[in-house]
Amino acid sequence: MELLVSAIVPVYNVSPWLREALDSLVQQTYSPVEIILVDDGSTDGSGKICDEYASLWPERIRVFHQENRGLSGARNAGLNHMHGDAVVFLDPDDAFDVEMIQKMVDALLRDRAEIAVCRYAVYRTGGRMETERAGRKIPDNFRAGVLSSGEALRALAEGKIGHAAWDKIYLRKIWTGLRYPDHRVYEDVSTTYQAFSRAERISLIPDVLVMHRVRAGSITQTKSLQNMRDWLMAMQEYEAFIRANTPGMFDERQLEKVRLNQLSGKVSQWTMLSRADQDKAKDIREEILRKGDRLMHEPVLIRVRIAYWMIRLCPRLIPVMLPVYRFLRRIAARALGR
Repeated sequence: MELLVSAIVPVYNVSPWLREALDSLVQQTYSPVEIILVDDGSTDGSGKICDEYASLWPERIRVFHQENRGLSGARNAGLNHMHGDAVVFLDPDDAFDVEMIQKMVDALLRDRAEIAVCRYAVYRTGGRMETERAGRKIPDNFRAGVLSSGEALRALAEGKIGHAAWDKIYLRKIWTGLRYPDHRVYEDVSTTYQAFSRAERISLIPDVLVMHRVRAGSITQTKSLQNMRDWLMAMQEYEAFIRANTPGMFDERQLEKVRLNQLSGKVSQWTMLSRADQDKAKDIREEILRKGDRLMHEPVLIRVRIAYWMIRLCPRLIPVMLPVYRFLRRIAARALGR
């Protein structure tokens, strides 16, 4: 059985990295693949690069130019235009292994699954990623196999599977009536659990097939009050789903895990934002303090515990201590080779 795969690439001001991403798609060993590029109002020449690639491979690449609607709006536009039996999402500053689509389709067909998930390598670099050189492979607790919907949702809650869209392939039917929330970042957190709940079988394969770039200026690395509020909204929706399905699908331990992850994220993001204006995020600090006392008895990363107590006792010291912490963390990362 041959599946037409749609590869959707949302594009916005990524000209230094876009060619590497597109090269990784046109070099895929699998066929047939339709490549859908959604230029989301780029102003740096990324749209012209999209047109250039479409002129070189007109039978494989389609380009849609639109006013800026954000990552969610660009992905949704791609979903609305796709013809494929299955879909993958590639962020325009990442790259696929050349066998990515082939191995993911093989997993779908072999395991009679509606979704397949692979592993990925993280590259903290602004330059070209070397696909033959492994970055830091994550998640470390990923286990290959075939999961039911409930098993996959529990693995998601426990952090054994990530929320990201770009390490997965989905059959088209998963997206019937499902779209990313418009005008919000961290849209994957709001959507992946819904996709898993629509699938009967999810295949996990051990291959590292995505090169994921972490860089300054990307959406997830940009700290702003609006981004933080979007993340909070997504996590609150996700927690509500977990809570509504406990104890039927989830147990109390998994619910607490999601709550702890949410608290850790609030602490980390508030700490970063506090350098600019703590007063604007005063309501978030109050929520951290309200929920933190109950969760601090749980196993929490030491840096989160320290940051929490600083937020509680001496928040004005955080802008002074943060540069020192970042400096020490860089030294530790170099020493560990990360």
